[in-house]
Amino acid sequence: MPKNDLPNIVITRDAPLIINDSYQTMHYGTVFMDIGAYIEIRAGQKFQIEKLSEFNRFSETGLSESEAAAYETLAENETKADWRHHIIITGKNGVKGDNGNDGKEWGGHGVRGKQGDPGENAPTAFTLTIKQLKFDLTVLSTGGKGGDGGDGGNGANGHDGSSKATGGIGGNGGNGGGGGNGGNGADMLTVRYASAGGFEPLVECMAGGGGRGGLGGTPGRNGEHYTGSAQPKEGSDGNSGLAGRQGQAKIEKIDED
Repeated sequence: MPKNDLPNIVITRDAPLIINDSYQTMHYGTVFMDIGAYIEIRAGQKFQIEKLSEFNRFSETGLSESEAAAYETLAENETKADWRHHIIITGKNGVKGDNGNDGKEWGGHGVRGKQGDPGENAPTAFTLTIKQLKFDLTVLSTGGKGGDGGDGGNGANGHDGSSKATGGIGGNGGNGGGGGNGGNGADMLTVRYASAGGFEPLVECMAGGGGRGGLGGTPGRNGEHYTGSAQPKEGSDGNSGLAGRQGQAKIEKIDED
């Protein structure tokens, strides 16, 4: 383990390390990663690890209980992502748009769903440095996913009327909101590493995907004694958001200390 005052941590599959702003710790000593664990970096310009090793229940970490627990994790109400990479340089995902309200009684139309928020861009230029790499590492550079559009509200049923009073037409379904555009990946991600054991990083660049368009609302039914020929319409689905730019990456091998 490097002899320095840098923080040393264990990252588990249930508590990933999330970097949300550039004032968080960006330089670690030894980092142990459990199977399924990940580091998600959404801010800053560089991130450095002196030694990156695999972790399991047989690992000899040499860390105190406070060192093993002293790191940022998921924010309140934030769910764990289903990443397939160890380290992800990205932007925050866009928030889903609100669903439209249903139509009021007697044939009111459904309200259009709200547009999904765009995904945030990854840091424009970012450098990841690992001085001692102890396993084959996968790194992803991508923008945040656009938020899905809100679903359109459903139309209200028309007034039934009676044998002496004509019923009303049902309300149209509201249109779905458009999906938010995906964020851009880093224009250039540089991964610098050293490994005496011959381990290597594999880097993938992907554009942030656009959000799904919201579903159109269902039309209300015509009233029982409606005599007209017009029919309420189903709301149209919203358009999907556009993908962001993919960006590029390069790998630089450095000398191990």
